[in-house]
Order: sequence, then structure tokens, then C-alpha cells
Amino acid sequence: MYPGAPGGQTSDAATKIQEHAPAVRQESIEILEAVTGKPVRFKIHNRPSSNDAWVGIYPTNASDQEHGEHNKRWKWLRDIDVNNASFPKQAVGSHSIRVFSDGGHTLHERKDFTVEAVKAEPLDPVAVKSTRKKACTALAIGLLLLAPGIPLFVLGLGGGFQHEGVSSGTFEIEDADGQGDWGFEIFIEGAPGDFNGNGMHDYCEYFTEEVNLSAVWTAENSPGESRQVFYVEIAHEGSGDCGSHHHPKEVHHNGTQLVKIGRACSGCHQGTTTITAQNQQGDEVLMWIKTEENQEKLGMLIPGAIMMGIGAFLFVVSLIIIIKLGRTGVRSQTTFGDSNNIGGNPPDAGNWFAELSKQSKEIEDKIASGEKPSNHDRVMEEMKFPDKSKVEMDIKYGSPLGKWHSHLFNDPAKSAIIARELGLQVGGAGYEFEGKWKDKGLFAYHTGKYAGCAYFGIGGTSDEELEQKGGGEKYRPWEVKDPNMPNDVREAWRKIEPILARSYYLNPTNSS
Repeated sequence: MYPGAPGGQTSDAATKIQEHAPAVRQESIEILEAVTGKPVRFKIHNRPSSNDAWVGIYPTNASDQEHGEHNKRWKWLRDIDVNNASFPKQAVGSHSIRVFSDGGHTLHERKDFTVEAVKAEPLDPVAVKSTRKKACTALAIGLLLLAPGIPLFVLGLGGGFQHEGVSSGTFEIEDADGQGDWGFEIFIEGAPGDFNGNGMHDYCEYFTEEVNLSAVWTAENSPGESRQVFYVEIAHEGSGDCGSHHHPKEVHHNGTQLVKIGRACSGCHQGTTTITAQNQQGDEVLMWIKTEENQEKLGMLIPGAIMMGIGAFLFVVSLIIIIKLGRTGVRSQTTFGDSNNIGGNPPDAGNWFAELSKQSKEIEDKIASGEKPSNHDRVMEEMKFPDKSKVEMDIKYGSPLGKWHSHLFNDPAKSAIIARELGLQVGGAGYEFEGKWKDKGLFAYHTGKYAGCAYFGIGGTSDEELEQKGGGEKYRPWEVKDPNMPNDVREAWRKIEPILARSYYLNPTNSS
């Protein structure tokens, strides 16, 4: 006796049929989203009744006891929305969600899944062209900035000190305009600061009291005319004494900290200046001296560095963008990464086909109206859609259209959308739409356990994905002459085939 049949008896044949029939049961744990960079989202359909029930996320091979940290690796069900629960983002790989029915480790349900890397978003040809144009413009601007920026920067590097670590020297003054020379800025080794609190920078106080600095200018035209031309100036022009209220000009040069002590021969005309520094014991005191020429060169350093930096940035970034766009091309590939989505149903699955259908309907209505375009409109249309007339001619006379739409079936995402439009189930019977199946490309079952389901075999070549199927339980959804194709699928195909053919010129790709 077997329960469930009339009279409580079920035949052996019926029993075998029941054994092979798939049990339709809603999964207790449904993965809503599992991609890199985002939290893992899931839904619990059949939650335990206990108030101490909890859920955790595990590496697939981890034991139940390896539950990790609260709110990161496990949570109480009473604290979450079981219809939209989540755990922090996880690395690419295999994981499992496990629900426990009590405060211990009594396993209630388990769902294994895979966190996938987020695949690239589709590239719009118009957007790619616009981006490439902007990148080329930025590249040109970068080169224009680099051209003067590099020479200015190199010249500016020579704008340091004309004389380094010297205790004396005689310097020629060339007063070409007769307005007096910029003079010399004199730096010594030291650091600013009033450590004894007397209102004067200590280094400056020591120098003025302990060092004899002589800067004598002798006129070129009047050899007998000479005068002392050094004065203390630790900051800007006219800053004067060593007062700690001034912030001295500092320079770090080759690992040595230098501070300004004064200026010599500001306003001197053509002639020579002899600068000497000694302490009271007669020992030499080293000086670092800048001239007007050095100051002018130094003024080139900052604008040169700015122009070179911006130019180099624009050049490198725009070059990387151009190279990436060149590798990617303008082929639009709709991809998606919901690892638990049997059939790989993207969030905007209908958008591509819906827009294509809308454009196709507008073209059909325009053709049906008999409206003749002007010569200008006709020429512009031929320039925009050079293959339109060929495609429309084949549609009008019932010629084979496969050459216009076959490229779509090399794209698993578009294949899923087309299969759904044909009324087929995308994936199913416990298997995802995409997989490393023996048959490559899009195929569907017309009989057997998987009847009405469509799948896409990945890992094949473009030609393998379009090979004629025929025979057995499977068929290609575009092979209308295959007697195995269900009539409802054949009729649906005949309705959408012209729409798919028009995609050849409405949405051109590298393949087409």
C-alpha cells in the first residue's frame, strides 16, 4: 500500500514517474546579492520559531563552531529583517549561510553560494567615442604644458646658491640698467628661535656679537670710492634687526639648515664687492650667498614645477584612458554578477530589448506609412545607418536573417533576454543558466526533465556557440526548421526575429 493514490495504492509505473519528477519547493534561504565590494544580502523564508535562533556566514568548508564575531559573522534572527538581511562584504569565493534553530549549533538550514567579482558595465559606443575625444584633448593639453614646464623646472633647479660654504670672496656686480643691483642675500648655518627669551633670534644675536662680516663695495669707475654695504636683514626687505617677532627666511640645502642673516650691496652700481666673515678668534665662518641671477632662476622653479606636474598628470591619465578604450573597443556587453540568480537575470533585463523593440516599431510604422524622406534626410540616414537598406530588404522579402542577428547569441546576457522573450525559463531544475555545459552557446530542451528550460554553455568559440543543434531533447531557439522546436517558441521567434535583425544597424558592435 502506498499513501496518496486512490484507494491508497499506487502503481509501480506511477511510482517511477513520481521519483523522477522534480520536487518544486521554495528554498529556505535565498541569496539576493553576492558580489565583491557589496554586503552579502539574503532572505530567510522558513525561519525557526525559537527566540534564540541565529544565522551566520561561513567559508564553505568551515565547521559550525567557527562562527566568528557577533554582527560581523553571525547575528540573532530577532535582531534582523529576515526578508532583507545582510552580512559585511566578503572576498571572491565559496561561502555558506547557515541558520541555527537554537542558541547552540542545531543546524536548521544551509545555503552554499559563490561571491563573484563584479563584471564590467556595458560600454556605450557614443560614450566611448566622447571619452576618447576628451582624453585626446587632455593629452594634447598635457603635452603643451610639458613643453615649457620641463625647461623652466630644470632652469629653476639652478636657482639655488651661487656660492656655497665660503668664508670670503670677491664678486663682480653688473648693473646693466644703471638702476643699482639687487645685491646678495647671505645665509649661515643655524635655526630660528629665541631660547634665552631676550626677544632676539639666538643665531642672529650670536652672529652680530661674535662674527665680523665685512662687505666692501668698490666702484668700477672711481677706484677710490668704497663703502661698507652689509646690513642685517633676516626676513623680507626692510625687516632689519634680529627681533624674534620676525620669521627668518629658512632654506634646507643638501641636508643643511640655513637661515638668512643679511643682505650686501643692495643698490650697488657697477663694480666689485668683497665679502668676508670671521669670528672673534679669527676662524672662518661659512656663508651661502644668492645673487639676483639665482633669484630670477629660482622664480622659474615654481611655475615650471606646476606646469610640469599638471602636464604630466594629464598626459599619463589620458594615455591610460586611451589605451584602455583601445583594448576594450566599443562593443557593448551586458553583464551582471548576481551569483545566486539562476539564469543570470540582470536588474534591467528588459531594457535592452524593450528599447530595441520600440525603435523597431517606429521603423515599421514609418515604412508602413509610405512616407518618402527628403533627399537630405535619406543621405543623412544612409550615413548614420549604412546597412539599414540591406537589412530591411531581407526583412521585406523574407530572406534569411541569421547573418544580421547571429552575433547576439555570442553574448550570454542577451541570449538570456531573448530566451525569456520566447517564453522559455532561463535556467532551472537546479541549474544556472550559464555553465560549462557540453553544448556551447544558447540551447533549450523540448522534452524531458528540463523541457522549457534554456541554458548557455560557456567556454566555447563563437562558431561553436552557433553550431546547428537538432536531434535529441535539445534545439537552438533560432532554428525554426527544426521539428523539435515547440510551435509556441517558433511563433514567438518569428515575431522577434526582425527586431533582432535591426539591432545590427541600430546597435552596431565590433562583431557585427
